[in-house]
Amino acid sequence: MQRCEEQELAQAIPTLVPPPAPTPAPTPAPTPPPLLPVMSFPQRSAFEHQKAEYFLMEKRAAPFRP
Repeated sequence: MQRCEEQELAQAIPTLVPPPAPTPAPTPAPTPPPLLPVMSFPQRSAFEHQKAEYFLMEKRAAPFRP
């Protein structure tokens, strides 16, 4: 009895899985252009950064000058 059920299951399993449909050859997707880095504001050069720091130091030091 057990063996009979196993044979029925073994025969039923292949019919449950449909044969894979032939897939058409995939067309290669067009490659997107490389993304450019998005900058919301321009970067300061080292000189501009130094100039801004010096300006801030001068503004801070101004009230304490004799």
